[in-house]
Amino acid sequence: MTDLNRRDAWAEGAAEMMPGVAVGTRADEYEGFWDWFLTIRNPFNPENGQLYWEPTFFTNELEFYILAVLTFLHAYRHGSRYIWMWLAIMCHGFTVELVSYWVEPIDNFWHAQATFMFFGQREPLQIILVYPSYLYICAIAVKRLRVPELCEGPAVALFVILLDIPYDIMGIKLLWWTWHDTDSNIRDRHYWVPWTSYYFHMTFACAFNLIYNHMRRKMVGLSGTFGTDDLQRMPYAEQRKAENFRGEFIAMATAGLFAMPFGISMFVPGYHWGRDIFNIHAEFTTLFLAAIYLSITIYGLLHRRPENVREVGEREVHRKTKAAGTGRWYYDEVYIGVLVHFFHYMALVVLTNPDTYQVLGLHQPMGSRKGSKDGFDCHQTRNVTYPYPFTPGAWPEFMQSDMFPEVTVWKRPYLCENEELLDEGVFGFDCPKAQQQAWEPGKMWFWICGTDYGNKDGSTSRMEYIIMIWGVSFLAINMFTMAMYYPRTLFTQVFYYREFPKYYKVDAPEKIIMSIEDRRIGPNSGLVEFKVRRMKRPTLWQRMWNTPTSPSDIDVTWVPKRDLEVDAVGQVYGERGGHYGLLHDNYYGNSTRDRLRTYESHAYALERLELQQKRAKQKPGFVYEKGGFRRSNSPGGQNKLKHRKKARSKSPHPKK
Repeated sequence: MTDLNRRDAWAEGAAEMMPGVAVGTRADEYEGFWDWFLTIRNPFNPENGQLYWEPTFFTNELEFYILAVLTFLHAYRHGSRYIWMWLAIMCHGFTVELVSYWVEPIDNFWHAQATFMFFGQREPLQIILVYPSYLYICAIAVKRLRVPELCEGPAVALFVILLDIPYDIMGIKLLWWTWHDTDSNIRDRHYWVPWTSYYFHMTFACAFNLIYNHMRRKMVGLSGTFGTDDLQRMPYAEQRKAENFRGEFIAMATAGLFAMPFGISMFVPGYHWGRDIFNIHAEFTTLFLAAIYLSITIYGLLHRRPENVREVGEREVHRKTKAAGTGRWYYDEVYIGVLVHFFHYMALVVLTNPDTYQVLGLHQPMGSRKGSKDGFDCHQTRNVTYPYPFTPGAWPEFMQSDMFPEVTVWKRPYLCENEELLDEGVFGFDCPKAQQQAWEPGKMWFWICGTDYGNKDGSTSRMEYIIMIWGVSFLAINMFTMAMYYPRTLFTQVFYYREFPKYYKVDAPEKIIMSIEDRRIGPNSGLVEFKVRRMKRPTLWQRMWNTPTSPSDIDVTWVPKRDLEVDAVGQVYGERGGHYGLLHDNYYGNSTRDRLRTYESHAYALERLELQQKRAKQKPGFVYEKGGFRRSNSPGGQNKLKHRKKARSKSPHPKK
């Protein structure tokens, strides 16, 4: 892998590069493709390891590794669409991150160097894991709100912002990344976080949720997110729909690839048209978008799908004595992830001293003095072009008016020496490592220094940061608690119940019932037993390719009735679901209990007929056999029938 100490040599040949093109995204600057694709950094290296120079960035890595594992574990335990959603979010994250480094108007940030860096040391592994960590957690919270499908996207966007605010504020303050100093698109800041970042998270989260829900309904025919437990509660016809591997894969790929263009179509009109054309401050456009999403979410809460939400919430966390079927209680991994996330930033804002940090990595390129002819003049500006024609003179003639002024979106590509023109309060060059390095125009690999919580000018303080981070964190934890475990709140969770939320996960049966063949009273147990033919539960691969069942996977045994009625889902879920008929149902019934009732009704009817046959006189000319009456072929039976007909013909007609 690439030796990080070689990065100081990047200044050689930098003058040949196009101004504004990021060093480190071109594969020809490395020894080979894999050298460019992946760089591994030793965090314990005293020269440039994270634990020595930026320890909080290493804790940031660990946080998102933990969140990714927790969300994947939750998805794996629930199975079915939870796994598909997790994979779709990962595809979406890859698409967004890759495009961001090759499209100049949005290539305006540089991440610190993590343990695992991809694509020319531009992409840390944990940044890719941010997407499943955020979107998956928020999607689960919104799912439990049971709002209408079209309202889920805006609701997910609002929950994503709750997760993102502490991360963005502390991330830029602790130099986990740096923003372009003069890009007019990100000039409007909130604690040095561009409002664009909040707008981006909201629109892209909403876009992904909307397009993914639509594609699942279009390609599979079923809406919503369901797991293996939900599958067992579904009628058989819906179960077969839910096993549509091809449809789920198409939905995953479509959402992963096209959620970003859809998000851009939501981002551009609301943000760029107002910011670039009419010079509306980004704070207003962002808060206005949040207000729109909030109104849609409130509408969804008022029109949620009918269900006893209180009963569901209590059942998820407070029905230990009612647990039916074979299963286990699990600590909710999603809620653990929420607590890990917010407690991490609540600790950082109290314990860290960002003015002691010295960070080595990729940053906005160094520039030369004003008037230099080397192409790196730090005073020069460049207009930023977009796919839409918002540049001077691009409007059609009939639209040229004072209402649509000429637009110039610009940035200075290079930094000036001695912090001249530098408008970033979160970093500078006054630490020992930065003072020792040579200022070389075009260089992108260099040291920068953190600042205290006053951000150079004393406009903020540590206490202000603490109040901001702790306030948002407690508010967000309470919101997630209410969404996931209604009617609980953070207060009742801590002071009343004093227990950690859990969910009950039933175990999928190892064998499923193919048919019910007989019924008896158990000779030893005295219980009603049914003779059932069972087969080993087929794997996903067998269901995909319709692999025939092996005879060794089938057995016939007597099973007590109560074990069939209380199946993998359990009586608490009513009449839906069950072991029976996952693959072999012929009449699209609902549950094992339905089959038992049908079988018993049929058996009781046959028993009554047989009993009637024994006690009453045999019907002349007919004999009863199991299954119904048939005409008798015996001479005795035929003679009795003839005698009865003859006697009837001689009887007088009744008087009128």
